[in-house]
Amino acid sequence: AFAGLSSVTPAGTAACGAVDLSWPAASSNCQNATMTFNIYRGTSPGFTPSPANRVAASVAGFSYRDTLFAVGTTYYYSVRANDSRSGEDANAVVRSVVAPNGPDAVPPLFSGVASAG
Repeated sequence: AFAGLSSVTPAGTAACGAVDLSWPAASSNCQNATMTFNIYRGTSPGFTPSPANRVAASVAGFSYRDTLFAVGTTYYYSVRANDSRSGEDANAVVRSVVAPNGPDAVPPLFSGVASAG
C-alpha cells in the first residue's frame, strides 16, 4: 500500500530554484519485495505518468530534489511505488508547485588559477 506524494515545496534560495518532494514509506503484499519509487513531472494537472515524463526511477529513499525546470512555471508531480515483485502502483495523487525564481544566494566557488610552472 502507498499513499502517494505528500508534499512538493520550494527548496529555498540556496538551492537555485529547486523543489523538494517527499512521500511516506510503502509496503508490499509480497514477501522479499524491494520497494523503490518512480517520480513523474508534467505541466498540466491531468498529466498521465509515463516513461516519457519520468524524471527519476528506482529512488530508494522518501525524498527527491528536482532542479531541471523553468522558473515561474507550474509543475505537477506524481510519485508511484514500485514493488520488485508486483510492479508499479497506480495511485493518482498529484501535487503542484510553481518553480521558484529566488536569487542564487550562494556565491560561486573558484579556487583561482593554477600557475603553469
